[in-house]
Amino acid sequence: MVLELSTPLIITPRLLPGICISDATVSVEAIGIVDGHVRWNIFIDRPGMPEYADPDSLGSGRGQLPDSAGTRSAIASVLSFLSAEAEGYRCTMGVSEPVDGWIFNADIAEWAYLNEDEIAITQCDLESDNWG
Repeated sequence: MVLELSTPLIITPRLLPGICISDATVSVEAIGIVDGHVRWNIFIDRPGMPEYADPDSLGSGRGQLPDSAGTRSAIASVLSFLSAEAEGYRCTMGVSEPVDGWIFNADIAEWAYLNEDEIAITQCDLESDNWG
C-alpha cells in the first residue's frame, strides 16, 4: 500500500508518517488490524528528552484502513489526546498529577501545554475536508 502524505504530514526521522510541532515530532506506525480495527504505535521525539514510545496504544474505528486517510485520522487522534493532556497540566500546573492521571507522562503534558495552540491548529488542519 502506497501512503500519500500531504501537508502538514511529513516523514519523521523515524521514517514514519507524522507531524512536527515546535521542536518535537509525533509519529504513528500501523502495526496490524485486529477485529477490524487498525492498531497504532505512537512515538513522540524531542531533542534532549527521552523518547516517548507507546506500542499498540491507539485503535482506529472499525473498518478504517492504515492508508493516507487512516494515518491522518490516527495522528489527529493523538493530537486530541495531547490537547487533553495540556488541559490536565493547566489544571494542576504540573504540581500534582491530574485526578485521572496522565495520558502520556508529565514531561509530555508540559510540552503539550506549552504548544497547545499549534497542536490545535494542526489537528484542525488534519481533520479538515479540504485536503487531498
